[in-house]
Formats: sequence, C-alpha cells, structure tokens
Amino acid sequence: MQAHFLWGLGQCYAAQHRYQEALDAYLTVRQAFVSLEAPAEIPDALNGSLSSLYVLLGEYDAASKTIRVAMEDTSGEDSNGRRARHLMGLATVLSQKGNKQDAKDLFEQAILEAGPFDDAELRREPGTTWARTAHAAPAAPGGRGVTEAYRIRS
Repeated sequence: MQAHFLWGLGQCYAAQHRYQEALDAYLTVRQAFVSLEAPAEIPDALNGSLSSLYVLLGEYDAASKTIRVAMEDTSGEDSNGRRARHLMGLATVLSQKGNKQDAKDLFEQAILEAGPFDDAELRREPGTTWARTAHAAPAAPGGRGVTEAYRIRS
C-alpha cells in the first residue's frame, strides 16, 4: 500500500514539474515492487511512467532502456493495451532522438496493437501522437517534452 501511495506522490511531483523528486519517488517505488515481488503488470506500468519522466528530463537512453524493459515484462495476455502504449512511448523516445523513420514504424505498430481494444482514445492516440512529433524538434532536457509522453498510465 505504501508503494502505491509513493507512486501517486511521484505522479503529483511530475505534474508539478518537480521531476527530480518524481524520479526519486519512482525509483524507490520500483525497488519496493521488486522486493515485494509484485505482479508483473505493476512494475510494467511503473516503468512506462518512469520512461515518460526520463523523456521529460531529456534522458533518452534511460527512457529507451526503461520502456524496453516494460515491453519485455508486458504479458502475452495484455487486456488493456499496455503494449500499444509502450510502443507509443518508445516511438516518442526515438522521435525525440531524431530517429523519425523507426519512430514512424513503431507508431504504425502501436496502431495495429491498439486496434482490438474497445478504447477509442487508445486507438486514436498513436496517430495523433505521431502527427505531433513527426516534425517537432527534439525537446530540450528538462522541458515540457511531448505531452503524450507525460501521461502517466497505470
């Protein structure tokens, strides 16, 4: 319970643009979930949030590594489109790093992954996110970044 509370606190810090405090909270929560042997979907979602925060901090290598771990941990029985969301996160990272073609390919894959879910926002989000990031310059470290990368999903 305490770990979930701290995760929420980290989300509040992120919303207030207090990124270092958010990062400290997320890393503490991740360590707690590992110690508690939490179900895979919990650290998976936390890694998605952590990756988004790394994008906001301009730490693209850490964001890429973290979102790839989240994708590996996403179970085959993805009942809520988490894999599609992680694909969007990785595509956003690649786009911010200037790797537009690989980002585009991942956004297209995210669209396919989102298709089976009865979630209009999830099905719409990869295309609108790609449209916003396709021609954008990489975000400045610590800047606001791509707003979709900022969304904290649980």
